[in-house]
Amino acid sequence: MTTSMASRHLILASASASRRAVLRQTHIEAEVVVSGVDESAFNASSPSEIALLLAETKARTVAALPRAADALVVGCDSILDFDGEPWGKPTTTREAVARWRALRGRSATLWTGHCVVDARSGDVCSEAACATVHFSTPTDDEINAYVDTGEPLQVAGAFALDGRAAAFIERIEGHPGTVCGLSVPVLRRLLGDLGVPFTSLWDAPVGANSHPFPARPIRITVYAGSAIGTQAGYLAEAERFAREAAEAGCEVVYGGGAVGLMGAVADAALAAGGSVVGVMPQSLIDAEVAHRGLTTLHVTATMSERKHLMAQLGDCVVALPGGIGTLEELLEVWTLVALGHLSKPVMVLNSTGYWDALLEMTVNMTEEGFLRPVEAQQLIPVSNAEELLKHLDRWSPPPPRWE
Repeated sequence: MTTSMASRHLILASASASRRAVLRQTHIEAEVVVSGVDESAFNASSPSEIALLLAETKARTVAALPRAADALVVGCDSILDFDGEPWGKPTTTREAVARWRALRGRSATLWTGHCVVDARSGDVCSEAACATVHFSTPTDDEINAYVDTGEPLQVAGAFALDGRAAAFIERIEGHPGTVCGLSVPVLRRLLGDLGVPFTSLWDAPVGANSHPFPARPIRITVYAGSAIGTQAGYLAEAERFAREAAEAGCEVVYGGGAVGLMGAVADAALAAGGSVVGVMPQSLIDAEVAHRGLTTLHVTATMSERKHLMAQLGDCVVALPGGIGTLEELLEVWTLVALGHLSKPVMVLNSTGYWDALLEMTVNMTEEGFLRPVEAQQLIPVSNAEELLKHLDRWSPPPPRWE
């Protein structure tokens, strides 16, 4: 006897664009709720056990939320097993380069843990799946170029099959979904064990499922300039990013202005049907610079309260091109993450190269001994909203500066 899905809600406890794409390829839509689990805090006797433990923890964490009271929650996590050693995310570019030099011409096993929690009944089913990845022989220049993109620094094993690393993978033994972070055959088995027919999820819109609590989308806090800059690319980049974020179901949190790149972000997200939350002090509202068409506008007493609320509302923060105000906001949240006072990824949208000088400065600060490598890696360059969501799912906080 199977369970009716007429009133069920499917939640993916991951912001991974890859996992969501795997589901969509099988005509399954899921709400995305980020678990916020600190992956660095987990240890187990084998890579497969680590992957399974993380998947179960992510699924159980999200299933415990009020909004998931009637949901089926899917949690996944991946770990690379190289010569018996579990490889998570590399913490420095040097480590990433060393890993790729070790991997070229070799094979490794990618383990993905899967867990499904029926929050209604409390039943849980889980399974770990593996696939063998055979790597080609990229040159040192190719490895350095790949590491310079920043992609391998936020990925277990230092590679992503659905990213630039695809050029350096010869073949895969096993289900490709396992390497992308979610095996559909495994998910089908787990749902079947819970009495849920896999076919009942086909083409079921998320909004059509009954759900007793409003679902909260992923929130992206955006810092951007009050001018549009001298290059046309800045405006085009801002509008494209906001449109992609809205189309991915994300909510934009920003400073509430109607001018410059700030206003362009709000306009583009709203035009794409997205939700936009502004945060602005009363003094600027009195000066009539607030956007009048926002979904929500939070009014604060001071600029400090504004910055604090913007940082707290987002699941991550990203800086677009801007001036000293944008830079000050970016540096403050980056510092808070380094000190352990804030736990969320900090990114810069850098498809135009605007932030290249700052990224080069972080290299200099690291080489001169003023910045830990792991802290330098917390300033993550991205080119679009899809990359941001991948980093959001894979991110883990750095160890505290002072234990």
